[in-house]
Amino acid sequence: MSKADRRNPYTRQQGRSPRKRAMHFKSYEARRKWLSYGHARTKSGLLVRAKKGRKSLFESTPGHTPTFVRGKPVPAKHEH
Repeated sequence: MSKADRRNPYTRQQGRSPRKRAMHFKSYEARRKWLSYGHARTKSGLLVRAKKGRKSLFESTPGHTPTFVRGKPVPAKHEH
């Protein structure tokens, strides 16, 4: 383990990241495309609709991913 890894716990390789990574986009259209991909695909990239019982990428990952468009935060609009 290097000195930097000992100093900063967020840079250690431990399977899952200890903090949530933010997604940065150049446009709202790019963010919308990422959202539609995450709802329609599984972690391996297969279509969710092709077989019942598959979970989408967003259903299988915990929590909310912070998103930014051109450096400004964009709040999540969850459908409940």
